[in-house]
Amino acid sequence: MNAMNLHRDDFEKFQYSEPNLGNLPYDFFYSNEYNYITLPEVQVLFALSDSSVSYTFSGLRKKTQLHQYKISKSLKRLQERDLIDKEQDGTYSLTTKGEEFSRKLVKELLKRKNISYEKYDDFQTQRVKLFTKRSLDQHYIKNKLYGRWFGDFRFLYAKEDGKSLKLCWEDTENWQITLENTSNNQLYIQFNHRDYEKTKIDNFTNWLSKELLTEVDIPSYSIDKESEVYN
Repeated sequence: MNAMNLHRDDFEKFQYSEPNLGNLPYDFFYSNEYNYITLPEVQVLFALSDSSVSYTFSGLRKKTQLHQYKISKSLKRLQERDLIDKEQDGTYSLTTKGEEFSRKLVKELLKRKNISYEKYDDFQTQRVKLFTKRSLDQHYIKNKLYGRWFGDFRFLYAKEDGKSLKLCWEDTENWQITLENTSNNQLYIQFNHRDYEKTKIDNFTNWLSKELLTEVDIPSYSIDKESEVYN
């Protein structure tokens, strides 16, 4: 098997932004109109706001930075209100009612101009293609990697839309790695980070090749040297 070598020196910068609710009071939506929802519950809803993303419990903790107790309490209350579902695999996703309610919350925040965004201009990203000579279907990939941790990287979420599968991991230094499968013999690996560390890239690709490729006896693979950078 060929060794993976994803080292490149031409990383590009992109602008990254995310909602910042840190300045809102705990009881901002705690009224009859919004069914007395708390700020931690809002944070969980916003984390799940993409209907095709399902988060594990640890993924939600990592995403929201909430204490385990607050996550547990929020999930319980949101389930009781039929705003989220717990799937058979233990992940959480929004219900149709939850999607509608989340949009209502965002509209209210925008109306009051209480929502802001934190912008990070120093993130770098690289998107690399990996081709295998033998097919790897999405079911096999998900079975092998879903919920798995490697090193300091914790599994964050899975996303499926019928055409592609995405699996995402993140470590304590906000390094984020996304693996995407769009066809049976093609994988995309995306690295988002502030400080380039070749060791982390090598460790992930070596782990990936061991977990996915050796057990199905794939003789070789190649890497597309073209990288796609986007906002």
